[in-house]
Formats: sequence, structure tokens, C-alpha cells
Amino acid sequence: MGYQVKDIMKKSVVSLGREDQLRDAYNLMVAHQMRHLIVVDCGRPCGVVSERDIFLKSRHGFFGLEIPTITLGEVMSSALHTVSPGADLATAAHDMVSLRIGSLPVVDAAGFLLGLVTRTDLLSAMASLGSRPTEAPREGALKAQSPLSKFRARLSYLA
Repeated sequence: MGYQVKDIMKKSVVSLGREDQLRDAYNLMVAHQMRHLIVVDCGRPCGVVSERDIFLKSRHGFFGLEIPTITLGEVMSSALHTVSPGADLATAAHDMVSLRIGSLPVVDAAGFLLGLVTRTDLLSAMASLGSRPTEAPREGALKAQSPLSKFRARLSYLA
């Protein structure tokens, strides 16, 4: 039996509600070095806000991003695709590629948020399996910073 989403998903997921402000989402994403933030309603995911969504809604000035005062409900992508913890990694990877998305919220049978699996998690698991085929991939394996992440970290003090 192959590895499942539950083997590599992030179990500690930072989320906000649809009435929370876009600036709050941005600050959390910078603080936790995330590119996707799940929007929840009573513990169930109802949307996702990406760094791209924030970038497109913001003005870009000399001193960094000027983030508008709007709610996540106004910005979030509500066409949300989820995955179960028992799904195999190939299914999750196929869904992300075919839907052109970077993350999948992991939900239980009742639709409650259990975790998050990202494209980076899948690639890290594959890299880990390739070099050590007898070991299970660990959560957050091979957390390398991309040049964009390093640039974002240097500019985060402007927010």
C-alpha cells in the first residue's frame, strides 16, 4: 500500500473566517511563510486565499503593498477542492496538476478541516522517497526556501 495524504499533510493549519480582513490574512501568511490560507466557516473550509489573490487586489507602492480594507469573503476562491486523509499521494498530485492549484485542504467525512497538503509537501515527499525508499516521508521534509520566498521574507517588514 502506498503513502496517503495523512502521511504528509500539515496538521496545524492557520485559517481565518470569511469576515476577517485581507490585511490580517497577509500578515499571517508572512508570519507563517505560507502561500495559501484556508477560509473556514464553523470549522469547514469554504474558500482559499492565495498570495496571488492578495497581490492582484493590492496596489504596489514604494513602501510595499497597499492592501485594501476588504474581507476574505470578497477575495477568496470559493470553488474549493478538497481531499480525504486516506487518498493516495498520486491522486492528490493529479488533482493539483489537473486543477492547476497549489494546495488541497484535507477534510474528514463530515467536511471538517483536518489539515492541508501543498504542492511543496508532495514534491518533498517524492524527494524523500527517492533518496530513502524504506522510510515514510516526514511532515515538512526538505523545506528549502525559493528565491521568491527569500525576497518576500526581506520585504515582510514593510507590511
